[in-house]
This record gives sequence, C-alpha cells and structure tokens, in this order.
Amino acid sequence: MIASATFKVAPLPERIDTLVFACASYADACALAGRLRDRPLAPASLVVADGGAAGLPDTRVVLAARFAGIAAAVERQAQAAVAAARAHGASPAELGAAGHERVWRRLAGFADPARGELPGEGIIIRAGAPPAALTDLLGALAGFAPEAGTLAAGEAGVGAAHARWSIGAAEPGRIAAALAQLRAALAQLGGYAVVEAAPGQLGAQLDRWGSPPPTLTLMRGLKAQWDPQGILNRGRYVGGI
Repeated sequence: MIASATFKVAPLPERIDTLVFACASYADACALAGRLRDRPLAPASLVVADGGAAGLPDTRVVLAARFAGIAAAVERQAQAAVAAARAHGASPAELGAAGHERVWRRLAGFADPARGELPGEGIIIRAGAPPAALTDLLGALAGFAPEAGTLAAGEAGVGAAHARWSIGAAEPGRIAAALAQLRAALAQLGGYAVVEAAPGQLGAQLDRWGSPPPTLTLMRGLKAQWDPQGILNRGRYVGGI
C-alpha cells in the first residue's frame, strides 16, 4: 500500500542537441565518452554502440551524446564536445534532426525483444561491470558470441550494456558454452550477464541467471515468508526461486 507520494517536476529543456560520433573501436568511443563527461560538459546521455544497433550499419562503432538545458548552454556544450571529439580523431556524423531521433529510438528499443527494427532472431543479454570496464564489457559481449552479427550497446559512466546475440544455426549446447565463457570473463571484471529474452524453447534450455549469489539462502527465506505456498512466478528467478 502506498500511503503518500511526492513528485518533483521540472520544465522541459529549452533545447536538446544530439551528436553522434563515428569511432574506430569501443576503446576509442569509451575514451571520448570519458572526455565528454568532464566538466564543463554535462551530457544527459552517453551511449557507446555498434553502428547497427544505432541504425548506422556502415559505421563500426558510434558514440551518441545528448545535451539538454538552456539553449545558450547547450550550444556551448555541443561546440566543446565537437572540439574534444576532433582532438580524439572523431567527427560528428551528419544525420539531420530526423536522423538523430531515429538513432535514439533504435537505442531505446535495442533491448526490447518485441521491436522488429533489428533483423534476425537471437537472444538478448543484459550485462554489467564497473563503469571503467565498459570497453572490456562490450568487447566480451561481442567476442564470446556464438555467431557473427552480434550487436551491443552500453551506457558510458554506468557500466551497463545490452547485446543481441545472433544465434543462426548454433546448437543450444554451443550457445550455453558461449554464455558460460562470457560469464567467466565478466566475473574477472566484477560483472555479470543475464539472458533477458530467448526464442522458442531455447530459453528453457539456457541458464538465464548464472551462478547464484551468496545471498541465495536469505533470498529463499524471504520468498518462503512472503509466498509460503510457492505459487508466485515459481522457478523463474535465480537459483530456481
């Protein structure tokens, strides 16, 4: 029961600008993202993604940056961001206003299995690691994929990422082995990987959650206390909870 709720609201930004930079690699994109996060720049969003995930299949890796606020401040931030990008050897892509909106729509729906914009059937993986390890996180998501055609996108400064693994004709055993290798690599970074969506019967054959956490006993106790008959989402969570 919610007894009361308090909301803090703010007016819509006076201006929103988007810059999309083409980069040679995840490392270059993450390095540029780190520069753009320094003051006085204050981006509202920073996403490192494969070009295909952002709707730019001809580009290997992109960094999408969005600035919002007072018009004069946003203009200064955008100019400073372009200067910083050129110092890193990257230039903003010429997409136009409509193109920028398409990029953000694609990135926003990238991890949604219901979206039909991304071709091919595959599995969706949510992964995380310390923010400083985003380059290695994205590299692992791409490197351990069982088939070519993998797409990944990660939030700079957060350490969270999603990937769509193309599975092609790969057998479930091969996919499970690739997932285990990915989790082992991410564990070395202090990270994790969870399967959020998988087609058909494949989802039932995969370990969606990975190794149970040390708190599993406590979690089972809480589950038993609040659901003593075991009828709510039985077996759907980590450790068969």
